[in-house]
Amino acid sequence: MKRTYTFPPQVRGHIGVTDLFVAQSFIGLAAFNGGLVPCKIVPKFMPRPVLLGWNGAEHTMGTDHPFFIALLDAATMEWVPGRDGVMPEGRRPVQAGFENNGEPLYHAVALLDGARVSGKVGEHLGGALVPWGGQEHFRKHYQVL
Repeated sequence: MKRTYTFPPQVRGHIGVTDLFVAQSFIGLAAFNGGLVPCKIVPKFMPRPVLLGWNGAEHTMGTDHPFFIALLDAATMEWVPGRDGVMPEGRRPVQAGFENNGEPLYHAVALLDGARVSGKVGEHLGGALVPWGGQEHFRKHYQVL
């Protein structure tokens, strides 16, 4: 039986990211290489809308790959400045996923050529890693959810 659906789904409270080059994207999570990795979901890139960074490269996946759109609770979540992989003092970041070795990962947004690009951050990474243009880019300064 063929399944049909609208993408992206009509989601209330999604954490959308709009940058200079892509009209609309969403932050999400995707199963990848034994982990659950923060990703960006870009509807205009259908049929491969899921993009994530891993091992220095940007990887794309189709809708047949397991992924989830992250939802926002505006009463308890916000983007806060971060630096060097250190979690902001007095804040409790939302754990988004994990590496294949169990290290926790968090959603990040960083500037890349003037665009706000979503990616991942973890204390073990020393900063944010954002996928863009086929590569994974390191950013010392970022925002974490």
